Amino acid sequence: MNKDGSKETQLTFNGRDGNRNTAKFWNGNLFFIDNGTLKIVKSNDQYLKLINPCSTYDISTTGEIVYSKMDYGLGPETQKGTLWIMNTDGSNNRQLTFNNF
Repeated sequence: MNKDGSKETQLTFNGRDGNRNTAKFWNGNLFFIDNGTLKIVKSNDQYLKLINPCSTYDISTTGEIVYSKMDYGLGPETQKGTLWIMNTDGSNNRQLTFNNF
């Protein structure tokens, strides 16, 4: 939450929901997955949704996010278990692995 108590957001979930991960702090920003969406709370209190769907992620020491995209749809455009990478601001988003099954 902010210093004044506004923008309260639950970040940990005691394993109740496998789709939610603990928060990660990098370069003054807070990253977390909520209900399949990778979100960020920036140091200026700006709240952004970066990627959906996102099942897991990690942040490199150079400030890139590697994440797993699992889309459970059946259409030809769905991504099934692929790895992606992007900058921590959501820019330069690109696919690393391909799974065409």
